[in-house]
Amino acid sequence: MKKYFSLLIALVVLLGLVLAVIPVQAIITGYRITVSPANVAPGGIFSIQIEAAAFTGQMFDVYLSTDGYASGTNLIKKLAEGVKVVDVTITVDTTNYVNITLMMPEDIEPGTGYYIKITDDGGSTWAVSNEMEVLDPANYYIDFLNGTHTSWVETEGAGEHFVFNVTTAEAMEENPDLKFVAIKEMKLYWIKDYEIVDFTEYFEYSKPTAGGANEKYYTVWSQVIDFALPNPEGKFILLVKANISDTIYVIPGTIIVHPSIEVETPSPSYVGDTFSLELHNFPNETTDGEAINVTTVVLTDAAGIKREVTPSSNYIGNDGTTLLTGTVPALQGGGVEDGIDVTVTLNVTDLLEVSVVTASFTIKPSVVGAWVAGADGQFTTPAGTEVPGDYVLLNGSGFLTTGETFKVKFYNVTADEAFILSILDQDLRDDGYAAFLVQLPKSISADCTFKLNVTGTTDTNFLVFPATGEYTMIVPTDTTYAKLFVNPVPTLEGIESEDVEVDKPLVIEGIGLGGYDIANVTAVRDPTTITIWKFTAHGFEEVDVDVEKYAVDLGLHEVKTGYFYVETTMPHAPQGTYTIWANETAPANVRVMGISFEIVPTIVTVSPTEDLAPGDTITIVGYGFPENLDVQLIWDFMYPVYVTSDGVGDVSTTLTVPPLAGGLHTLSEPITGNIYTIIVKDAVHEAIMTKLDELSAAISELADTVSAVPAAVEEKLGPIASAQEELAGKVSSLEGKVSTLESTVGELSAKVDAVSASIGNVMTATVGSAVVVIIVLAIAVFVITRRKP
Repeated sequence: MKKYFSLLIALVVLLGLVLAVIPVQAIITGYRITVSPANVAPGGIFSIQIEAAAFTGQMFDVYLSTDGYASGTNLIKKLAEGVKVVDVTITVDTTNYVNITLMMPEDIEPGTGYYIKITDDGGSTWAVSNEMEVLDPANYYIDFLNGTHTSWVETEGAGEHFVFNVTTAEAMEENPDLKFVAIKEMKLYWIKDYEIVDFTEYFEYSKPTAGGANEKYYTVWSQVIDFALPNPEGKFILLVKANISDTIYVIPGTIIVHPSIEVETPSPSYVGDTFSLELHNFPNETTDGEAINVTTVVLTDAAGIKREVTPSSNYIGNDGTTLLTGTVPALQGGGVEDGIDVTVTLNVTDLLEVSVVTASFTIKPSVVGAWVAGADGQFTTPAGTEVPGDYVLLNGSGFLTTGETFKVKFYNVTADEAFILSILDQDLRDDGYAAFLVQLPKSISADCTFKLNVTGTTDTNFLVFPATGEYTMIVPTDTTYAKLFVNPVPTLEGIESEDVEVDKPLVIEGIGLGGYDIANVTAVRDPTTITIWKFTAHGFEEVDVDVEKYAVDLGLHEVKTGYFYVETTMPHAPQGTYTIWANETAPANVRVMGISFEIVPTIVTVSPTEDLAPGDTITIVGYGFPENLDVQLIWDFMYPVYVTSDGVGDVSTTLTVPPLAGGLHTLSEPITGNIYTIIVKDAVHEAIMTKLDELSAAISELADTVSAVPAAVEEKLGPIASAQEELAGKVSSLEGKVSTLESTVGELSAKVDAVSASIGNVMTATVGSAVVVIIVLAIAVFVITRRKP
């Protein structure tokens, strides 16, 4: 780079020496930098200005120095670098000036004797400023009495203000001037893009100030007004320009203005309510000048679960505000104060830090429906007028359900009494939905009004239902509200009924039975035709059986305020469809229907079923057959035998096993369709097995005797001659036994021949093999005993 700046200085000096007309200046460029203001506290803003004619280069660097020489000595901090002259040149009265704004570094020690130096050639030539003073923050400072961070919603409430106090070492001649520097871009300590505005552009005075002229303090009470943030951080440099002895002292302070979300009054109270949000102090455009809008409203409930709501079309205005509306979705509130957090998402990612702004409101639980079980057990009747013992289903929203335990309380408004109701079934979901099934008290002294209170573990997690007014509970006087539940199973879906079965527990519950004190409960089968299966000469056929009316008396039961409850066992009754009724004792011909159920034929005992011989007996027990009916039991699907059911359809008999061949047989009952396997023993096979068992025992005994002979012989050995004589005697005795055995084998062989004729060649071969084995054993024994020692 050519040193035009240096040549210009040299020429000026040369002319001064030769002509002695213009004296030499203190700095070699002949141009001085003007600093304004020259009294700045660390962090404060100041400007420097110098004529553009002082520069011969295109760029320059700026330094802070502790001496006033136009040289690169005692440089303590670089404030800016690579500043283009053309970018920062302004024209005033036809004169071009280079002007930039800088921030005093916060780590500079207070005191006088500071200067600004500029070089445009890497340090060969310099321009220097007038002397500066870095003010002592201990004597010149701003106290932010409620912190440096603030927002619109924090200052616009009743009695809410942003308060700060300016303190100086000497009395101020007048009220200080308050300015803001909104920094948009900064490089080192050079503030490249900024806006300096009056304090009132962003804040308004809402209370008279204190101090000021002729005082060493100045207190400001202010509130944030609506404006679009000029930078994502919301950072502003507050410049307090205090006039002290006709000198301006700059006292800086940093203020962070946060975007804020205002939940407009009235705020929503329940799920389904409309919410209105007004955004304040949000940026309204990106660095490229594109408009900013809110794409999503995010609601985080008391359990930490997030719900998203898409707002209507919107854009943030020039004043940084926009209005958003929506409907509160299903979420967990539980009445927790400010338990619902509200944030928004913008359509730009580089400004997301300002979207993480939270507002809050409270959502309380509410019942969205209360239903009473009808006679069919379904919850289709809206609550409002109930009778003792009614089942009531409460469907609610906005509950805090995570980790909660609930109870429901019945409050008798008329009698001023309350007690806990059992929760028979419930459903708690993570969206704050809750359903509770309870049964109202089964007895009251008189008509009354009542409320239901639902209470969770968390103190705020409760509701009173109905919210206004009360419900009525009446003692019924007729059957308008009557319902009869049999084997009731209360669920959220309805009062289901378990099957009614003979010999099984039977629960009958009467609700809303008015006009009498005693109910006669019966199970009735109307006259009908029952179709059964029967074995005929043409095979199995369906046969119709006509049956008469049949009633099962389930007892008289006391009805108290329209309610009764009984636990019993369903007795035996003939086959058919039965309906349970609660019959009014007076007046007559009034009855309430419960459920219908079937009694079907059932065989409960067929025993024994195996190891049977012809003539043995089998016990048969069953119930639920048509009364006084000949029930068929069929052997091998061919030979029926009959047993008659009694007057209640029971069957109980013993069945004799006929002379059946050994093996598997069937015993079937066509009405129930049951088929049983009966095992009959084979007599011939049993006889053969018995004889074989006897033969096996004899062979085992013989084997024991033979195995003992060698040991006995060895023990008795004496002289050889004596041993031979004794051995000859034993052999003679053994021969007699073998002869006897051969006779026995001959008899057995004759018997085997007789058996072979009836059971075939297979058994003959088997017994023959056994005889051969025996003969071989006999010969082996004989040979062994003949051996000489």
